[in-house]
Amino acid sequence: MQLVTGSKNYSSWTMRVWLLMRFFDIAYEEIKIRLNQPDTAESIARYSPSGRIPCLVLDDQVIWDSLAICEYLAERFPDKHLWPADSRKRAHARSICAEMHAEFICMRRALHFDISKIDADSGKKAICVAAVKRDVLRIEKIWEQCLGEYGGPFLFGELSIADAYFIPMVLRFRTYELTVKSQAVADYMDRVACLKPVQEWITEAKELQC
Repeated sequence: MQLVTGSKNYSSWTMRVWLLMRFFDIAYEEIKIRLNQPDTAESIARYSPSGRIPCLVLDDQVIWDSLAICEYLAERFPDKHLWPADSRKRAHARSICAEMHAEFICMRRALHFDISKIDADSGKKAICVAAVKRDVLRIEKIWEQCLGEYGGPFLFGELSIADAYFIPMVLRFRTYELTVKSQAVADYMDRVACLKPVQEWITEAKELQC
Protein backbone atom coordinates (compact mmCIF):
# COMPACT_ATOMS: atom_id res chain seq x y z
CA MET A 1 0.00 0.00 0.00
CA GLN A 2 1.10 3.54 -0.73
CA LEU A 3 -0.12 6.39 1.45
CA VAL A 4 -0.04 9.76 -0.28
CA THR A 5 0.51 12.43 2.36
CA GLY A 6 0.78 16.20 2.53
CA SER A 7 3.11 18.56 4.36
CA LYS A 8 3.18 17.49 7.99
CA ASN A 9 3.02 21.04 9.30
CA TYR A 10 -0.37 21.70 7.71
CA SER A 11 -2.09 18.47 6.72
CA SER A 12 -4.30 17.39 9.61
CA TRP A 13 -6.37 14.97 7.50
CA THR A 14 -3.22 13.20 6.36
CA MET A 15 -2.06 13.01 9.96
CA ARG A 16 -5.15 11.04 10.98
CA VAL A 17 -4.49 8.17 8.60
CA TRP A 18 -0.71 8.28 9.03
CA LEU A 19 -1.05 7.99 12.82
CA LEU A 20 -3.55 5.15 12.55
CA MET A 21 -1.22 3.12 10.34
CA ARG A 22 1.69 3.78 12.67
CA PHE A 23 -0.28 3.01 15.83
CA PHE A 24 -1.38 -0.36 14.48
CA ASP A 25 1.82 -1.27 12.64
CA ILE A 26 0.25 -1.37 9.18
CA ALA A 27 2.97 -1.45 6.52
CA TYR A 28 2.92 1.19 3.80
CA GLU A 29 5.12 3.27 1.53
CA GLU A 30 4.73 7.00 2.07
CA ILE A 31 4.56 9.34 -0.90
CA LYS A 32 5.07 12.89 0.35
CA ILE A 33 3.66 15.87 -1.51
CA ARG A 34 4.52 19.38 -0.39
CA LEU A 35 1.51 21.63 -0.10
CA ASN A 36 1.22 25.24 -1.27
CA GLN A 37 3.66 24.74 -4.14
CA PRO A 38 3.13 25.60 -7.84
CA ASP A 39 2.95 21.91 -8.76
CA THR A 40 1.00 20.68 -5.71
CA ALA A 41 -2.32 20.18 -7.52
CA GLU A 42 -0.64 18.39 -10.42
CA SER A 43 1.29 16.12 -8.06
CA ILE A 44 -1.80 15.16 -6.09
CA ALA A 45 -3.81 14.54 -9.26
CA ARG A 46 -1.37 11.78 -10.25
CA TYR A 47 -2.77 9.70 -7.40
CA SER A 48 -6.09 11.08 -6.15
CA PRO A 49 -9.24 11.27 -8.33
CA SER A 50 -10.65 13.94 -6.00
CA GLY A 51 -7.51 16.05 -6.12
CA ARG A 52 -7.28 15.78 -2.34
CA ILE A 53 -5.14 13.91 0.12
CA PRO A 54 -4.67 11.64 1.91
CA CYS A 55 -5.30 8.82 -0.47
CA LEU A 56 -4.38 5.16 -0.21
CA VAL A 57 -3.10 3.56 -3.41
CA LEU A 58 -3.61 -0.18 -3.75
CA ASP A 59 -2.69 -2.48 -6.63
CA ASP A 60 -6.00 -2.00 -8.42
CA GLN A 61 -7.78 0.76 -6.51
CA VAL A 62 -7.39 4.18 -4.95
CA ILE A 63 -9.20 5.12 -1.75
CA TRP A 64 -9.45 8.82 -0.97
CA ASP A 65 -10.89 10.61 2.03
CA SER A 66 -9.47 9.93 5.48
CA LEU A 67 -12.58 8.31 6.96
CA ALA A 68 -13.00 6.00 3.98
CA ILE A 69 -9.37 4.92 4.35
CA CYS A 70 -9.86 4.25 8.06
CA GLU A 71 -12.94 2.13 7.37
CA TYR A 72 -11.09 0.19 4.68
CA LEU A 73 -8.17 -0.52 6.99
CA ALA A 74 -10.52 -1.62 9.78
CA GLU A 75 -12.13 -4.13 7.41
CA ARG A 76 -8.85 -5.34 5.96
CA PHE A 77 -7.21 -5.86 9.37
CA PRO A 78 -10.06 -6.99 11.65
CA ASP A 79 -7.66 -8.67 14.08
CA LYS A 80 -6.09 -5.29 14.91
CA HIS A 81 -9.37 -3.84 16.25
CA LEU A 82 -8.94 -0.37 14.82
CA TRP A 83 -12.49 0.33 16.02
CA PRO A 84 -13.52 -0.76 19.53
CA ALA A 85 -14.50 -4.43 19.61
CA ASP A 86 -17.68 -3.76 21.61
CA SER A 87 -20.56 -2.81 19.29
CA ARG A 88 -21.85 -0.04 21.57
CA LYS A 89 -18.43 1.55 21.87
CA ARG A 90 -17.90 1.12 18.15
CA ALA A 91 -21.11 2.97 17.31
CA HIS A 92 -20.13 5.79 19.67
CA ALA A 93 -16.63 5.99 18.18
CA ARG A 94 -18.02 6.13 14.66
CA SER A 95 -20.42 8.88 15.69
CA ILE A 96 -17.73 11.19 17.06
CA CYS A 97 -15.44 10.52 14.09
CA ALA A 98 -18.25 11.39 11.69
CA GLU A 99 -18.87 14.55 13.71
CA MET A 100 -15.16 15.40 13.53
CA HIS A 101 -15.25 14.78 9.80
CA ALA A 102 -18.21 17.07 9.12
CA GLU A 103 -18.27 19.72 11.82
CA PHE A 104 -16.09 22.30 13.61
CA ILE A 105 -15.74 24.36 10.44
CA CYS A 106 -15.60 27.68 12.28
CA MET A 107 -12.75 26.53 14.48
CA ARG A 108 -10.83 25.11 11.54
CA ARG A 109 -11.13 28.33 9.57
CA ALA A 110 -10.15 30.56 12.47
CA LEU A 111 -7.37 28.36 13.84
CA HIS A 112 -5.49 26.71 11.01
CA PHE A 113 -3.52 23.54 11.64
CA ASP A 114 0.09 24.68 12.04
CA ILE A 115 2.29 22.56 14.26
CA SER A 116 5.44 24.65 14.06
CA LYS A 117 4.08 27.77 15.77
CA ILE A 118 2.63 28.81 19.10
CA ASP A 119 0.04 31.56 18.71
CA ALA A 120 -1.81 32.24 21.93
CA ASP A 121 -2.99 35.66 20.73
CA SER A 122 -4.90 34.19 17.80
CA GLY A 123 -6.38 31.62 20.16
CA LYS A 124 -7.63 34.32 22.55
CA LYS A 125 -9.17 36.31 19.70
CA ALA A 126 -10.82 33.30 18.08
CA ILE A 127 -12.35 32.02 21.31
CA CYS A 128 -14.24 35.33 21.59
CA VAL A 129 -16.20 34.41 18.47
CA ALA A 130 -19.30 32.52 19.59
CA ALA A 131 -19.20 29.89 16.83
CA VAL A 132 -15.53 29.10 17.46
CA LYS A 133 -16.05 28.90 21.21
CA ARG A 134 -18.97 26.54 20.64
CA ASP A 135 -16.74 24.24 18.57
CA VAL A 136 -13.98 24.28 21.19
CA LEU A 137 -16.38 23.49 24.04
CA ARG A 138 -18.03 20.71 22.04
CA ILE A 139 -14.69 19.02 21.35
CA GLU A 140 -13.72 19.17 25.02
CA LYS A 141 -17.13 17.74 25.92
CA ILE A 142 -16.64 14.81 23.54
CA TRP A 143 -13.29 14.00 25.12
CA GLU A 144 -14.63 14.40 28.64
CA GLN A 145 -17.62 12.15 28.02
CA CYS A 146 -15.58 9.39 26.39
CA LEU A 147 -12.91 9.40 29.08
CA GLY A 148 -15.53 9.45 31.81
CA GLU A 149 -17.65 6.69 30.33
CA TYR A 150 -14.89 4.31 29.25
CA GLY A 151 -12.22 5.08 31.84
CA GLY A 152 -9.29 5.97 29.57
CA PRO A 153 -6.41 6.05 29.05
CA PHE A 154 -7.66 6.66 25.50
CA LEU A 155 -11.09 7.78 24.32
CA PHE A 156 -12.52 4.26 24.23
CA GLY A 157 -10.14 2.59 26.63
CA GLU A 158 -7.78 1.15 24.02
CA LEU A 159 -6.20 3.17 21.24
CA SER A 160 -8.50 3.38 18.22
CA ILE A 161 -9.42 5.29 15.08
CA ALA A 162 -11.15 7.80 17.35
CA ASP A 163 -7.87 8.85 18.94
CA ALA A 164 -6.12 9.14 15.59
CA TYR A 165 -9.03 11.27 14.40
CA PHE A 166 -8.92 13.70 17.32
CA ILE A 167 -5.17 14.01 17.95
CA PRO A 168 -4.81 16.76 15.30
CA MET A 169 -7.35 18.73 17.33
CA VAL A 170 -5.24 18.15 20.44
CA LEU A 171 -2.34 19.76 18.59
CA ARG A 172 -4.56 22.67 17.52
CA PHE A 173 -5.42 23.26 21.18
CA ARG A 174 -1.69 23.29 21.97
CA THR A 175 -0.74 25.57 19.06
CA TYR A 176 -3.28 28.20 20.11
CA GLU A 177 -2.98 27.51 23.86
CA LEU A 178 -6.68 26.80 24.27
CA THR A 179 -7.39 25.85 27.87
CA VAL A 180 -9.64 23.03 29.02
CA LYS A 181 -11.53 22.83 32.29
CA SER A 182 -11.37 19.07 32.75
CA GLN A 183 -8.19 17.64 34.32
CA ALA A 184 -8.97 14.28 32.72
CA VAL A 185 -9.02 15.95 29.32
CA ALA A 186 -5.80 17.85 30.02
CA ASP A 187 -4.13 14.59 31.04
CA TYR A 188 -5.42 12.87 27.90
CA MET A 189 -4.04 15.67 25.72
CA ASP A 190 -0.61 15.36 27.35
CA ARG A 191 -0.72 11.57 27.07
CA VAL A 192 -1.48 11.39 23.34
CA ALA A 193 0.93 14.22 22.50
CA CYS A 194 3.73 12.11 23.98
CA LEU A 195 3.01 9.03 21.87
CA LYS A 196 6.03 8.14 19.74
CA PRO A 197 4.36 8.47 16.30
CA VAL A 198 2.87 11.82 17.31
CA GLN A 199 6.28 13.07 18.39
CA GLU A 200 7.81 11.85 15.13
CA TRP A 201 5.17 13.73 13.13
CA ILE A 202 5.72 16.91 15.17
CA THR A 203 9.51 16.70 14.80
CA GLU A 204 9.35 16.38 11.02
CA ALA A 205 6.77 19.18 10.78
CA LYS A 206 8.98 21.54 12.77
CA GLU A 207 12.10 20.62 10.86
CA LEU A 208 10.55 21.28 7.46
CA GLN A 209 7.88 23.85 8.39
CA CYS A 210 6.16 23.22 5.09
